[in-house]
Amino acid sequence: MPTKKTVLTLLFALIILLEAWVSGIFLLYFASLSIIITLLLSYLFLLFLLFNLQFSRKIAETASEGDTIAIEIKIYKKINLFDHHIEIRDNLPLSLPLKQTKMLSVLNFQTKIYTFSYQAICSRRGVYSLGPVNVKFFDPLSFFFVQKKYQVYSKLIVYPQIFYIKRLSQTLGNFAPRFGSQTTRISGNYEEFYGIREYQKEDGWRKIHWRSSARLLRLMVKHFEISSQWRTMLFLDTNADKMLVGKGTNNAFEYAVRIAASLFKYLMFKKAFFGLISANKNLSDQYINRGEKHFSKIINELTTVEADSDQSIYSCLNEKQHLIPDTSSVIIITCDLSKHLIGILQSLKLHRNIAAIPIILNADSFCTPAKNIDNTTGIKNAFNKLSCHPYIINYQDNLCAHFMKER
Repeated sequence: MPTKKTVLTLLFALIILLEAWVSGIFLLYFASLSIIITLLLSYLFLLFLLFNLQFSRKIAETASEGDTIAIEIKIYKKINLFDHHIEIRDNLPLSLPLKQTKMLSVLNFQTKIYTFSYQAICSRRGVYSLGPVNVKFFDPLSFFFVQKKYQVYSKLIVYPQIFYIKRLSQTLGNFAPRFGSQTTRISGNYEEFYGIREYQKEDGWRKIHWRSSARLLRLMVKHFEISSQWRTMLFLDTNADKMLVGKGTNNAFEYAVRIAASLFKYLMFKKAFFGLISANKNLSDQYINRGEKHFSKIINELTTVEADSDQSIYSCLNEKQHLIPDTSSVIIITCDLSKHLIGILQSLKLHRNIAAIPIILNADSFCTPAKNIDNTTGIKNAFNKLSCHPYIINYQDNLCAHFMKER
């Protein structure tokens, strides 16, 4: 493409050529022809530059929301004979809408390999393909420029932001009283399981279980051991009408995804069994399992999940409740607090000994402008019959603080 400078220069050459034709002065013909040849050579040289450069991009394969990543672009010259003046635009879909391109102007670099680095903020979770690289070439005299798109792509996975969870309600339900095998909650990492065994010399007399000893006619003691068989299923509300409250990466659903990812990391370190269920069409149900591989599968699902369902959390829970193991926990993350949801949670507790850990996002606090309505008391009262204390999350809350104290 010609620049304004080219148009003016060509117009000047035509004026000289017209003057030469009128006056018949040979020197003017020569000057006009020299200008036109210079323009032609500049254009041909510009075409040569298009094939003389190659580009590559170096970037980390994974990052987390809010991370600042370094991006490095290298420019290679096939023939290192000429200086180059180029303008580079790198496409960055992972950044905020107003910062989706990065522009750099490189003036007359003389080395065979030129490297430049810049930084970008990963503002939202997802799987991104960075690229292509758009390059604008200029000839040395800036008469012409040509734009070329280089198919240089880089894959980047941005995982949900994970915050630290110190404690979580580890209620496993109200076990029916059974002699010799019970669970009790303690201020430790897991549930403490105890049964009975025969008395040994090293056992203290305080450990003797007199009732069992009388029944079995021999001394029996309580035997304690740590049980890591904590099982929980997490239901994530993906209803678009209820969860897409708020703006951009600070809407209620994004909060829910961050909480879910953080909970799964906590459960993994506690060696618990966990699973993920939602009504999202593109998210496959992750059944109860444990370990790092299972955590990786779930975190990959959470990286791309969207609130695009029209099914309510009650309907999803009612439809897939058979996937929840008996005598376990169910974590609900939702904005939709309904009587039907409370009712099914009560039924699970009564008939299958499944305890609820509700995490309720206060939708009013995510509205723009925010509604100054305190729903805390109403939400707590709704869960009184379940004998559990819900986590109530408001917009701009410190999420770590909610999971620091014993409930």
